[in-house]
Amino acid sequence: RQRQMCIRDRYKQDVASARMAQWRNRCVSDGYEPGSTFKLITLASAIDSGAVTLNDSFYCGGQEKFAGREQILNCWKSAGHGAQSTAQALGNSCNIAFGHIGLRMGGDIFYDYLKAFGIMEKTGVDLPGEASGLFYERKYLNNPAQYGTSYLITSSFGQSFRITPMQLVRSVAAIVNGGYVLEPYIVSEVLDADGNMVERNEKTVLRPKPPATVSAARPARPKSWTNTTRTAIRSRTRSSPLSASRPLTTRNMSSLLRLTRPRIRRTAKNIPSTGCIFPAA
Repeated sequence: RQRQMCIRDRYKQDVASARMAQWRNRCVSDGYEPGSTFKLITLASAIDSGAVTLNDSFYCGGQEKFAGREQILNCWKSAGHGAQSTAQALGNSCNIAFGHIGLRMGGDIFYDYLKAFGIMEKTGVDLPGEASGLFYERKYLNNPAQYGTSYLITSSFGQSFRITPMQLVRSVAAIVNGGYVLEPYIVSEVLDADGNMVERNEKTVLRPKPPATVSAARPARPKSWTNTTRTAIRSRTRSSPLSASRPLTTRNMSSLLRLTRPRIRRTAKNIPSTGCIFPAA
């Protein structure tokens, strides 16, 4: 009888654990390496700070030995991308180019922009159990003499740190909405049984401009961010339905997704990560 009670208790514990795992909202509670989706944030920061322009060029031979980094950095394309513009580097998702972009910015400017994007903090979304992710202290990025350049280089293309999907979504939204970092919410309004509004969430702007270290030299709402994203998408798809003068529409985006749909090997070791932007209704 005692054994049956132990089995019953164990069963209840297992069921409770399974329910908690099933109900866990990983979009706000779990961090992950954002990978190449983070390159949007890196490039927006670099362009806004003046570290790079759309006309700059980068060369990728498939691998490169960076000063201050022990390991050779390999691009995902072993044959290399060759000579490429800034926008093409984003479209090619080139790790070599983004390593150079991170170094051009420097650790302090890169860190300031990530703070401005809200990478170091919770988003404040109205969902329970939100985590804030994990990122390096500033000293690991701005002191290459002591810590090398590896932290800055790998962070530039979204590896070796963790953020939540909600943090990534908010940051990408700031890139395309003109530079406003907003507090996201799920529930628009709460009504009582008679239909009267009890509570309403309004648009909350947390940061309307870039960090103070560079805001004096750059506009508070850089238009180049959105144009850069569109230009890079055009270089990736070659025949993209988007253009700088043609607004995003559901029809255009559907065509774009067909052009850029990746071929993914369905194995447990692969975690596909894609960032998409749709126009508001």
